[in-house]
Amino acid sequence: MVARGLLLALDYPPAPGGISRLLDAWTVDTDVMEWRVITTTAGQPSRNVSRTGLRSALLVAVREGGGWCRQAEERLVVAGHPYICGLAVAAASVIGARSGCVVYGRELVAHNTKARLALLPLALVGSVIAISDHSAAVAIRAGARRGRVRVVAPRLRSPWLASSPPRRPPGRGLRLVTLSRLSEGYKNLEMLLRLISVLRPLGVVDRLTIIGGGPRQSALRAKAVALGVGDFVDLPGHIADEEIGRLLSDCHVGLFASRDSIAERGFEGFGLVVHEMAAAGLPVLVGAVAGALDSGSSPWARLLDPDDLWTWVEAVEELYCNEAARLTMGEAALAWARAADPLDSARQFARALLRR
Repeated sequence: MVARGLLLALDYPPAPGGISRLLDAWTVDTDVMEWRVITTTAGQPSRNVSRTGLRSALLVAVREGGGWCRQAEERLVVAGHPYICGLAVAAASVIGARSGCVVYGRELVAHNTKARLALLPLALVGSVIAISDHSAAVAIRAGARRGRVRVVAPRLRSPWLASSPPRRPPGRGLRLVTLSRLSEGYKNLEMLLRLISVLRPLGVVDRLTIIGGGPRQSALRAKAVALGVGDFVDLPGHIADEEIGRLLSDCHVGLFASRDSIAERGFEGFGLVVHEMAAAGLPVLVGAVAGALDSGSSPWARLLDPDDLWTWVEAVEELYCNEAARLTMGEAALAWARAADPLDSARQFARALLRR
């Protein structure tokens, strides 16, 4: 009999975001492990997904998942967020299972006493799965046992897989795009606005589209206006997947400029949107820090210093001046995205938890 796993998740579909999509993809039943999910995300319950409040999650895990897990010789209770790793440890102890936890970004940094207390049980977790080398290092500093930490790089099939790279009409500037939450300064979106303010007057850039919503949306719009590029920056907010796909198909270069912010103690755990822009047939310029270092691959991505505006200016100018090279990078991005095997990624995740 294959192993059985119980995932406790704060973020799970229909919740938006990369972690929600990743946990959904990694908890697909395979020949290695079968899964059931208990999540605090509202939505339609199903045979394999129970939805509950955080306070009752332990009771639901034991009552609904305990008997099912005990039917397998190997069983796990896995926290989908480091703040609930203690919940996973407790549930695992009650039902006689091993514990696990998925770790990724700035949630591993104890910003206050409440977060520090939530991370204390990380030292007790049996298997810690990090999505990048950087996240693994931060998890160890947060208390995870070094010998229990493994890295499994996400490989998901994007909902926006293109058939060919978008072509740029002759004489037109580049249309640039990024996908991001608009809530943290370390996303470095102001630098992209400055990039547009330099390149738009030269005709190198036609537009910048920043897809995503959050409390900083109005401030970013005001900054674009102050820099004189308000008419050339689109901030559509949260939009449906179909609209995201349409916008990506109308762009030419993807940007992911996140930086490692000492002031915010914020960083990228990985950067799943880098893969999603690559799947749209776009070359992607990526900030070369933290977990984002693991997200972009040559020859379809270029890693750049996120604090050096002029490096980004030169990189965009090069793609503008050499359309053939841009299309070649886009073809390489598509080939890489098409080769993604989500089922194999789910198997790697399960094997890392089981330490096979």
